[in-house]
Amino acid sequence: MANLILVLNPNFDSSLEEISQRAPVWIVESQSNRKACERLWKLKPRADHREIGAITSFRSARPEDPVETLIAILPQLETHHGGVEQDELVFPGRFVLEVIGTSVTEPVKSALRDFRFTSFDRDRIWVFELANRFCSGCAHTQAKRRRRVTI
Repeated sequence: MANLILVLNPNFDSSLEEISQRAPVWIVESQSNRKACERLWKLKPRADHREIGAITSFRSARPEDPVETLIAILPQLETHHGGVEQDELVFPGRFVLEVIGTSVTEPVKSALRDFRFTSFDRDRIWVFELANRFCSGCAHTQAKRRRRVTI
């Protein structure tokens, strides 16, 4: 089961309600996706963006490029769905992210590895699962040093 579903398809409006019943959803903004979001926000409002059924719509500089959109949104997802580990804000261990709307490529795998994702599923949706341990020596952690969290 996913901790979060990320939708990069700008024409996913008709399936949004169904997937939102499995996990919180972040969906790329488009005219049709926005209408679906607004309808569901009114029909089933959620107080917490991390609960099942919660839907967050986000803008992309280039929504027609799902790979660029994915890479650009990862820090925001980590900020909103991560936690504090060793004084740093990171996705928690065993975090599962489903991504809908793009294909698996090496640049995307590389970017996700920087965020400690280690397992990739090539089905209709991607499932990325984080390693269980904190990755103190990886490039992602080194970059995170600039975003330390004060407890």
